[in-house]
Amino acid sequence: MLYVANETSGAPSEAAYLGSITIGFMTAPLLSMGYLAVIALLVRKNSPTVSWMQYPGRASLTNYLLQSVFLSMIFGAWGLGLFQAVDYWVAMLIAVVVYAVLAGGSALWFQRFKQGPMEALMATFTRKNRRP
Repeated sequence: MLYVANETSGAPSEAAYLGSITIGFMTAPLLSMGYLAVIALLVRKNSPTVSWMQYPGRASLTNYLLQSVFLSMIFGAWGLGLFQAVDYWVAMLIAVVVYAVLAGGSALWFQRFKQGPMEALMATFTRKNRRP
């Protein structure tokens, strides 16, 4: 907050800038440890808190590629061209909706198949003993 307050003031101070950067560097490891502690508490085997993330995780390559395609079509010039045309909260909402759709699609996919489509394709190309 010190950094933002300094930069948006009429006469920004170099000392305040350097101080805020120094404080940021000193507190970043503590913040990282805090994040890790919270994640460690949430992630327990078969925990309902994070069990919904197992399906997108098992199809991570597929979800990565689909997310790239969807968001490129939404924000890219060849698609809807919404890059810098929507507010930040709208962009975040779009990202959350795309993630939710892909997570739901992954859950449906794994009701019928053992691995994601791109993961299966990659496994086919990387196997030593390929099936005909």
